Amino acid sequence: MRNLLPQILYKKVKKNKNVIILLGDIGVYGFNKVFGKSKNLYNMSTLEQSMMGFASGLAINKKEVYVYSIAPFVVERCFEQIKIDLCYQKMNVNIISCGGSLEYSELGCTHHCPEDIAVLKKLPNIEIFIPGNNYELETLVKQNKSSLPSYTRLSKNSHNLQFKIKKGKSNCLKKVKSSKTLLIAFGPSLRFIEKNLSDLKVNILYYSTIKPFDSEALNNFKHVKKIILIHEMYIGSLVSDISLNFSKSVKIFDVGLPVKFFDSYGSEQDQYKETDLTPKKILKKIKKVIELK
Repeated sequence: MRNLLPQILYKKVKKNKNVIILLGDIGVYGFNKVFGKSKNLYNMSTLEQSMMGFASGLAINKKEVYVYSIAPFVVERCFEQIKIDLCYQKMNVNIISCGGSLEYSELGCTHHCPEDIAVLKKLPNIEIFIPGNNYELETLVKQNKSSLPSYTRLSKNSHNLQFKIKKGKSNCLKKVKSSKTLLIAFGPSLRFIEKNLSDLKVNILYYSTIKPFDSEALNNFKHVKKIILIHEMYIGSLVSDISLNFSKSVKIFDVGLPVKFFDSYGSEQDQYKETDLTPKKILKKIKKVIELK
C-alpha cells in the first residue's frame, strides 16, 4: 500500500491543484520519483507537530491536505495538534500513516503504535479508515469527500480477497443462520483467516471503516451469543464499538495484541508468534470459541 500511495495522490494533484501533500521525512524518495519537482509536495522533515499546524493553515485557505508519516510520530506526537488544530476546527486534513502496530518492530517501542486507532477514535469530528489492500486504499481515498479530518492507517500486510467496499459500511462475508457466533475482522487482519473462510461455520463481518462505525450491520446478528474480534491493535481498542450494540449476555473474545511494551528484539512476525497472532493459532482460538456453550 505504501508503494501505491504516491501514485494515488499524484492522480488527485493532476485533477486538483489545491491538493497538497506534506511528508514527515518518510517516503520522500518514493514520492519524489512520482511527483518530480511538484509544488504540491513538501517534505517537512521531523517537525511533525509543526507540520500538523501547517496543514491546518493550508486547510483554512481551502487546500485539500494529505499528511504522511510513521504512525507514532504522526499520531502520538501530534495528538494535541490533531485534537485542536484539526478536529476542533473541522479542517479538511487527511492523515495517512505507515508502520502501525509492530511493523517497525526492530526499531523498538518508539516506533511501535498499536494504540493509534484507540486514541484517535475518541476524538470528535474525525473519520478513521483501515484499508486491507491496495484496492481498498484507492477506493477509500476516492470515496472520502468529507470536509472533516481523517486518519488512514496503511500496512505493509494485505489480504488477498477482492470485494467491493464502501466508505462507512462493513461487508458481510458470510451469514450462517444456525451459528450463534459472529466473527469480525478489521483491515489487513483478514489475511489471518482468508484461507479458512469456506470452512468456518460462523457469521463473518469485515470492516475497513472504523469511524463512522457501521453499527447498523450488527442489527442482523442480534441472535448471536459469542463475538470474536480479529485485529492488530491493542486488545480493547474496538470492544466498545461492538459491546454497545449487544446485550450484556453476549461474550466478546478479543484477538489482538496484549497491552504491553514489546521490548524484546525481533521482527513483526516474531512478536506475533509470541502473542499467538498467527493464522494457525487464531484458527485454533476460533474453533475453541465455537465449541464453547
